[in-house]
Amino acid sequence: MTKSAAPSTEYPGLFSPHQEPLPGALDGELLYSWCARFHRLSGNSKASTTSQMLFGHATTGLRHDFPGQLGYFGAATGGHLGTLQEIVQARTQFALHALFLDESTRRATESVFQGNDRSQLSRTLGLSRSGQVSLTPLKACPACIGEDRGTVLTGWWRMDHQWPSMYACLKHRCLLNVMANQGRAHWLQEWYLPVELREDQWAEHTEMGQSQVERLIHIARWTEALLHQRDIYFDATLLRHVYLYQAKARGWMTWDGALRFATLRAAFADSHRGLEALPGWEFIKEVGSVNGGFLGLLLRKHPGRRHPLKHVLLMAFLYEEPLDFYAQYENSKLILETEGPAALDRRLTDMQSRLIEMVESEGKSANASCLELGIPTTQGLRLLTRKNVAVHRRPRILTDALKAELEALLRAGTERDEIARRLKLRKAYVKDYLATQPELRNAWEQAAKVQLAARYRAHFLRVLEDNPDVPIKRIRRIGGNGFEWLYRNDREWLAENLPGIWRRPET
Repeated sequence: MTKSAAPSTEYPGLFSPHQEPLPGALDGELLYSWCARFHRLSGNSKASTTSQMLFGHATTGLRHDFPGQLGYFGAATGGHLGTLQEIVQARTQFALHALFLDESTRRATESVFQGNDRSQLSRTLGLSRSGQVSLTPLKACPACIGEDRGTVLTGWWRMDHQWPSMYACLKHRCLLNVMANQGRAHWLQEWYLPVELREDQWAEHTEMGQSQVERLIHIARWTEALLHQRDIYFDATLLRHVYLYQAKARGWMTWDGALRFATLRAAFADSHRGLEALPGWEFIKEVGSVNGGFLGLLLRKHPGRRHPLKHVLLMAFLYEEPLDFYAQYENSKLILETEGPAALDRRLTDMQSRLIEMVESEGKSANASCLELGIPTTQGLRLLTRKNVAVHRRPRILTDALKAELEALLRAGTERDEIARRLKLRKAYVKDYLATQPELRNAWEQAAKVQLAARYRAHFLRVLEDNPDVPIKRIRRIGGNGFEWLYRNDREWLAENLPGIWRRPET
């Protein structure tokens, strides 16, 4: 462990009238990046001199992920970049970790940045246990570098490219360039800036297919959405339930609560194939082991804090949209607060008794009961038979009236789950019916897409109404805003509506 610099009340006079003023901080700029630009202006030949000057320590400023001695830095710069909390939250990688820390732990961790105890910070954030011990690499978008040279010749390191879960630029939808490995030290050797790096100082690109690039863009979009939720705390127990609940919805859990772990692991490994080659993502390889690596740790009751990257990967794998995840998390939180932890467990495991009660005591049909509970009908019937529950089988006749109602709902683009619920049909029946009617299936797909687009349009417009006079660049940082979906699937509508948005003044 590197020892802290001796306490001091004397700080260098960086605001001497004989010196140039400190450079202004760019919106979304990494603290290390600002220091690197200051280093160029200072005329110092050694990186350690500038680190000592700003942080009272020869190397702590060269940690671009979690620098120490920020109390010294704030005093030395006269609060030029804001308070310690503002610097920690906006210009280090702490904000992603903070989402998984309760308020008292969050405050205590922020105070660690005052000093230089890297080991204490690693213990608090769970870095050592996660395997994320070494410094994460600096990253930059080649297109952004080109654009930035119009204002900052050396370029600058953007915070939104430095998160451990970010390997794609959302603005340009391309892979980020990665600075070559600096070894396992907790600090860099110099003050690097993007434009000044030689070609051999950038790591060679890992070969990525289009599906892998799209997966990285999807994960980057999730990262951006999560970071917008700065005031939320994701409780580990609730997260585990939310993960398992969605795994059940995706068919990776039996209806009586047993996780089909091997199937889930195989699906994850297939969708993330090749991504284990990215720096810091090597742990993905462990998913293929019997215990499932980090998936086993997050989905089973293992104590301990896990690295945020692992949570982001699992969230983005199980849930397509952040809005769905937020809704499920809040619903689970409400159940926990009002009914207790046993009620959460029952959502996953206690459906056998509920199915028997619905059929035996409430007189509901086995098919309707299974449909309501989300249980496969064949498995539900097998249980009812084993428990000697009388089941009255009803003839499955699609009357003219029911057929007309079914086709009307399909042509309106109603989701199959909703149709099955309304008409008390199995989802499989609705799916099979569509398979026999190609023209109806095409009409349903088109109408469903129109309805989905309408929901995304309405939500995006509500986001704009709730954030008046906010430029589109910041609107896109709002979690679950829907812009990316509209950009991919409804670009003509965006083209018609964006001009007015772009004219909004910067704030």
